[in-house]
Amino acid sequence: MGNAISSALLVSAIGTVAAVTAARGVELNGLEFAVTTEKTAYRVGEPIRLTVTWTNAGRGKLNIPAWRGPINGPATLVEENETIYEFAVYFEGKEWVDFRGGPTCPVLVGLDLESQKSVTRSYDISDVYSFARPGRYVLRAVQFGWSPDDKLVTHWRGRIVHPDVEIRIQE
Repeated sequence: MGNAISSALLVSAIGTVAAVTAARGVELNGLEFAVTTEKTAYRVGEPIRLTVTWTNAGRGKLNIPAWRGPINGPATLVEENETIYEFAVYFEGKEWVDFRGGPTCPVLVGLDLESQKSVTRSYDISDVYSFARPGRYVLRAVQFGWSPDDKLVTHWRGRIVHPDVEIRIQE
């Protein structure tokens, strides 16, 4: 991600700490980022739908880098020898679950959000990640912002690391 910001987790370039909001997820610099599943327990083979919502909680228009989404392959940012994934699945919270989709070309485009408006997208992640083993799965999502040296006023800057979403797979 060439224009992604590199800053500490949940902290913007100017040091504003993100707040977790119960109803919507995580808010930073006027952008709320929420990641949910329809339920917390699934049976092996049952479709798992992930819903992501971006809300402009600010007073002016925002432009955010469009999220590639979990079905388009893992977008990454390497920072200080650490790889940060836009979306990742971990079995029992530790073991990386491989992406099974085909290769995709990243296209970095912006998504405009008017003040107090939301955009919601849903993804069936069971098509591209294996949930064949019963157990606990952790879903991790990050919203990267534009680079701090990007001069466009409407471009959102920051990085939101959403709290882990846990689901259980049962036989």
